[in-house]
Amino acid sequence: MKVNLILSCLNVLAVVAFAQQPAQFDFIPTNLSGTFYGQVQIDGTPASAEDWIAAFDETGVCAGASQLIINEGFAYTNLVIYGDDVLSPKIDEGINPLESFTLILYDYSTNSFLDYPNSDAIFSFTEWTNTNGTPIPAYNDPNIVYNFAAASVVFQQSIQVCENALPVSLTGGLPEGGVYTGEGVVGSTFFPNLAGVGLHNITYEYEGELASITAEIFQVPLVEILFNDNVNHLYTEVNGGIEPYSYQWNTNDITSFTEVDASGNYWVIVNDLNCLSDTTFYTYSHQSISNQDISVPNLNKIVNLLGNTVLRKKTGVYLYIYDDGSVVKHGLFYY
Repeated sequence: MKVNLILSCLNVLAVVAFAQQPAQFDFIPTNLSGTFYGQVQIDGTPASAEDWIAAFDETGVCAGASQLIINEGFAYTNLVIYGDDVLSPKIDEGINPLESFTLILYDYSTNSFLDYPNSDAIFSFTEWTNTNGTPIPAYNDPNIVYNFAAASVVFQQSIQVCENALPVSLTGGLPEGGVYTGEGVVGSTFFPNLAGVGLHNITYEYEGELASITAEIFQVPLVEILFNDNVNHLYTEVNGGIEPYSYQWNTNDITSFTEVDASGNYWVIVNDLNCLSDTTFYTYSHQSISNQDISVPNLNKIVNLLGNTVLRKKTGVYLYIYDDGSVVKHGLFYY
């Protein structure tokens, strides 16, 4: 009871940074569990509030993970470690009776995963027991320090770009002189268009030691320009990306359409929440009555109901005015 009170007070006074849980620390809770208490250090220095700690069983299954708690400059863990559910024999959720477990610390500052106490001499904890979530007797002292050795190889670089972005030079691996590998990686350059949309793991290896980051590639909106001959508008059809979209035409319009009055090249760039589309072009050819094959003899001109001469193909009601002055109303699409 005394230990529970200590950790409860720490939770009230603690600093929590709410860093995202690493995907490698995903786990399945069960109705069997025990809590692991202690302090966490990296090379003798308290870990940070952004760091996470996790327990893994002998088969490499994550049996529980939690973010560290900072109180008065010390980093504490109250890691709940789950047991394997006997009612789901085909799923390994956690620790079996008499099974050992190991600890791995995610160091947010270097984006690295650290074995306890180091990768050359991984320690196995053998005294897990189901306590229904209360402190495990062998690991119930919040003053015991678990010191992790810092990573000898680090890879620190943030990559969040669009699929049509320029290639990214990989420079975050230390010590220098290592090798970068991963989807979309050629030499020491990452090509977003080769990797494609989604999450991609990029690894840096130096003398057998590995560090990795996750690159995120956003989809570029796919744009098509179409012509609406009823209103003389060019308009866009956009697929992909993340709405809402914004538009920039070479006519200075900023809507999904633009009005066309003359032959020429028109283009638009569409922007979503993350990316600019590639520039999409459309060549419009202005067609007047004089260059149309109108199979109406002696036609002088065509006007709309307001008396304005119509020079382009349109659908609607028009007046055909002939050379002899006669007028005929038509409601057809004319050619």
